[in-house]
Order: sequence, then C-alpha cells, then structure tokens
Amino acid sequence: MALYKLAIIGRPNVGKSSLFNRICKKNISIVHEMEGVTRDRIYAKAYFENLPFTIIDTAGIDFDTKFSIEDEMILQSQVAIEEADGIIFVVDVKTGFTNLDREIAKIILKSNKKVVVAINKVDVKDFIEKTFEFQSLGIKEFVFISASQNYQIDSLLENFFKNISLSEFTEEKNVYAKVSLIGRTNVGKSTLLNALLNNNRAVVSKEAATTRDSIDCDITIDDKTYTFIDTAGIRRKNKEVDVLEKFSHSQTIKSIQRSDVSLLVLDAFEFMTFHDKKILNTILQYAKGLIIVVNKWDQIKNVRQEHIKKAINEMFANYPVVIISALEKLNITKIFPLIDKVFENRTKAIKTNQLNKFIIDCMHKNPPPLISGKKLKVYYITQIKALYPKFLFFINSELLLTNSYKKYITNRFLKTFDFTGSRIIFDFKQKIQKK
Repeated sequence: MALYKLAIIGRPNVGKSSLFNRICKKNISIVHEMEGVTRDRIYAKAYFENLPFTIIDTAGIDFDTKFSIEDEMILQSQVAIEEADGIIFVVDVKTGFTNLDREIAKIILKSNKKVVVAINKVDVKDFIEKTFEFQSLGIKEFVFISASQNYQIDSLLENFFKNISLSEFTEEKNVYAKVSLIGRTNVGKSTLLNALLNNNRAVVSKEAATTRDSIDCDITIDDKTYTFIDTAGIRRKNKEVDVLEKFSHSQTIKSIQRSDVSLLVLDAFEFMTFHDKKILNTILQYAKGLIIVVNKWDQIKNVRQEHIKKAINEMFANYPVVIISALEKLNITKIFPLIDKVFENRTKAIKTNQLNKFIIDCMHKNPPPLISGKKLKVYYITQIKALYPKFLFFINSELLLTNSYKKYITNRFLKTFDFTGSRIIFDFKQKIQKK
C-alpha cells in the first residue's frame, strides 16, 4: 500500500498551515493572519514515531465568498478529502463554533473517512466550556491543540496511527530528478503542471500570483520519478506589495536551490523580458540545469518556432528551448527527454586526459596572445567533483589570461563536450613554481 495520507481541512484562518508546518517540522506552508493564504493542496512527507505518512495542507473552505478563485480553492479541499485516508478537521476555540464549521463537517462526514476534530488555538486555560459547542458537529473524536505552542500534536496524530504498524507503509519511489517551474507571474506555470500531471492539482486562475506556496508533486514515466516544484511567480522587487509576496519570492529561491533542473517558463506573446533575463541569471547563479519553455504558443500567429528558438539561442546558446502550449498540451511530451538530457549533463564526468588533449588542441589552433613578452601556459585541467560541471585550470599566470581568450576556451569547450542545459564553471589557478 502507498503512504497513509492525512488531510488538514477547515475554514480560513483557523491555523491549518501552522499545524501543517508543526507536523512536518518545517516551515513549508506560508503562515499569515490574512485569510486565504494557502490556495493549493500542499503535500509533504512527515513521521509519527518512525511511521512515514503524507500530510496535505488545503485552502480554507468558505462558501460565502464572491471570488471565483475561491471556488477552485474549495475544489482543492474536496479533492484532498477524497484522496485522504484520514482527515484532521481544524476549528478555532477562540472564535468558537460557526455555521461554516457545520457545513464543512457535513462534507467531511459524507466521505466516511477517519476524522478527528483538532480544536486549535488553546493558548488559555478557560477552553473546556467550549467543548460542548463542537459536539453538535456529529464527529466523536476531539483533541485540544495549539499548533503555535506545539501542544498535544502527538496526541492528535496518535488517533490515526495508534493501531498501524511500520510494515503497512511503503516508502515512495526514489526520485530521479527534482524540477522547479520558475517564471514571472501569470506565464502559465500551474497550467503546465496540470497538463503534465493530467489532472488539476494546482489552482489555475487569470489572477496574477495565484500560487503562493511551492508545491511538490511526483510524476513517474518509464520507471523514472520526477518531483516537480510549482512556485509562485517572481515579480520585480518594487512590485512586491505585501509581505506574502516577499515570502513567496523567498520560497521560490529555495525551490531553485533544492531542484536539479529549472524550467524557465516564458510568455510567448511577451517573449523574453528584462525581468525574465534576471530570473534566468538567478537560476544560473545557483548552477542549476536550465530549460527555457516558451508557453502560450496557441496565442501566436504567423511566427515560426525556429525564429523564436534562434533569437533565444543567440542570447543563451547553451540552453535548450521548447515551445509549447500548456493549455492545448502542445509539445509538452518533449519536456521529459530534455530534462533527462540536462540532468545527466549536470553530473557528466570528463576524463583528465580528454581535458588536457582538448586544451592542447585549443592552444595549437589559436595560440594565446603575448602580453609583455610572455604567453599563457595551461599545465593541465581537471574536473572538480561537484553537483554541477566545474573545471580547474592550472596556469602559469592569471595576468596572462585575457577575457577574450577565456571566452574562446569556453566556446570551444561547449562545442567539444555536450553540456547542454548546464552552466559550466571554470576556475583558473596559478601554479606555484618551485624555487
């Protein structure tokens, strides 16, 4: 059987994300006093006394809202209820029982799943009297908790796992590659994720900055499991109007850091903006594999794909480009072979004798210029073991290495060795001469 799935359900602002983070022992979901911060289903792996399980955070359910995106958020919660094995129904002891709590309870009870009511925010001693309010929900099991104070969280989880043994659980498959979806707001990252998943996992809306949290989900193709990380869109700094967007930006940077390959999603109608280039440089700053994905091709008329690819390759020659329409699922199957290629290139090893043969050939065909009567010498090259392609050149003097000659070596290197999609880092070190 697969890992046990435990979903956290409740109305907005009752502390679901705080509880999620407490159970995960990590700050994964954004926690803020503003309602409706969590919009998607957020998945994470957690443990209870060495028992692994999947915990799901959900958007708050509110039937009275006038915003259409809230309908999507309700759907995300309902899907979580359907796929979960157990449900934590979070209510707020300080606010007390509400009609919305009653309506949510009706939905949960129809699922016939194991349910425990977590009466949250028990930060004061006079809460016992409110127990009777929540008994009318029709759910028998209650636990008083404080997610912020880590009070009785283990008691809550014990209700679900006390009669389950470790042998009943299976670990998830080994992940082949972690792939982050990166880009400006509203370029179609969540639509692409849904197309790849072939189901509506992430909320898709025309409203900019819909995805605030980073969302992990696995896709298995030909026995390879890829973890895709959907992220909030990156705005320009002066456009980050509230603390939530700044936090989302921080989460996006963390998502880039923990991924192997980043898909930079562009809007075909806007092509590559100045801000897209800044995002691309951020990805390269962390030496991640990079694939440039031009989305919304269904909106483009009378332009050949080859022209778009050529224009991008002139700016960024070593990074593959795929042109898609996530909405119409055009060319999305081309993404996985590119991920494989870029991922494998990041870990490719070149033998030292090949590297030294390469540099001898380079310097023979185009000798370095004389500087003050002296010429650059490269004694040997070696590849440094790292999580990305990094090469160390031992030379006679750094003063003799011009930028133009360094560029010549780089271009020849990329033509000789296939590191498509990877940033290549060259370090030049002056060899200490024996006296």
